[in-house]
Amino acid sequence: MRLFFALFILVLFMNLVNADIVLFKEKYSVGETFQAELNFLNLIDDIKTENIKVLDSNKQVTDIGVLIQKIDNDNYFVYFDIPQIDEGDYFLIVKDVKFLENNILIKKDFIKDFSVVKDVNDIISVKPALIIYKLDEKSFFKVDITNKGNNLIKVNISSTDNLTKIAVNNLSISKGNYDGFYFDINKENIKDTKKTNIAINYGNNVYNLPVYILKDKISHDISFFLQTEKERKYLDFYYTDIPFESYAEGSLFLENNLIKNITNLRIFLTGDLGEVLRLGYYNIDFFESKSEKELGLFFNKDRDAKKGIYSGDIVLKNQDTEVILYITINLIEPFLEKASGKNDEELFFEKESLLGKAFREKRENFGKENGKASGKNDELSLEGGIFLKNDSGKNISSLSSGIKKINKRNLSYFLIGLILLFFIAFYFAIFLKTGKNKSNKFSDFIKEIQKK
Repeated sequence: MRLFFALFILVLFMNLVNADIVLFKEKYSVGETFQAELNFLNLIDDIKTENIKVLDSNKQVTDIGVLIQKIDNDNYFVYFDIPQIDEGDYFLIVKDVKFLENNILIKKDFIKDFSVVKDVNDIISVKPALIIYKLDEKSFFKVDITNKGNNLIKVNISSTDNLTKIAVNNLSISKGNYDGFYFDINKENIKDTKKTNIAINYGNNVYNLPVYILKDKISHDISFFLQTEKERKYLDFYYTDIPFESYAEGSLFLENNLIKNITNLRIFLTGDLGEVLRLGYYNIDFFESKSEKELGLFFNKDRDAKKGIYSGDIVLKNQDTEVILYITINLIEPFLEKASGKNDEELFFEKESLLGKAFREKRENFGKENGKASGKNDELSLEGGIFLKNDSGKNISSLSSGIKKINKRNLSYFLIGLILLFFIAFYFAIFLKTGKNKSNKFSDFIKEIQKK
């Protein structure tokens, strides 16, 4: 009996050491964002989406699509919004995990159970579901919260340490609507910390948003980046606002980091991104080693998408490679009139008040840090080189600036014309008055002659 118990403890210890699935919650409502960490040691192969399934209470595979983000070589993050499914018990299974244990190759499945309930009151979905911060890269992030329940939700956002500075701590979100907050990483306080959490409290619930702090860069098979005239900006996730009923275009760049060529690469979208985003192409037959490709992005091309947040992943995948980029597209109200002389982005963020204050403060600090005049705008109206288009395919931004110039020129002509008209009228009035006086004097002169 003692031997059996010792062997049981040994096996349990080995499992704990080599693998662990950590659920952030064990009970979820339909519409909530599911979160789980996969922690493995000595992995042989990367964990991919096909390794992960969700089983129902009968241990049958469901059609629930999961999203996975690699944090580092041994740790992954799994997330998805709970779809409209029946209440009951479900299981997250990670299949065919290959790892070394005592220098022996092990192939094993890991499983964790959770439950789903039909609570319709206090429910939120958070995007992105996690934050990955790399040292010496962008430390300013935006998080969106959607109210998927029936109640008005009062949200309180806080952190348990001094690693994050949150711009807005309290939000009120009505049914079916969304709001968001910005936060910044306090780089000087990081030290040896690898992870921190932001607590999003709502009702009697809490959503813990993990913030992973990476000091070593992860080498992905393929990297995503944006290219501007001044810099190359590598991405772990991508967010942009597009005015409702507008069509916009942009470009995303892909970089093959491998020392070998990649072939037969398929590109597809997950979540509801397909409702508002089209790609320039969906297959790469040949991707040369250490080369780059430009991928066209076409936002709301048919101009028929509804207002709101659309999110999911761009996935690049073949038999050997799988990389993802999380994307959020927010279709917002049309930009306000420029009566104040401010640009689109300033007016939009002023409309969003608290978010606007945080954004402007951050932008001004960014300007000061980079030796620019504070408040100046460097490609911020639509991020990532995205340009709004009109029906003729021209950039609305350039058209609108042209219209402003034309309007100013017309106004100048109008004022000059008005002044000239005034002087002509004034001169004509004097001329008429002078002419009348001369006519009267001439008549009197004729009468005097006739009398004589």
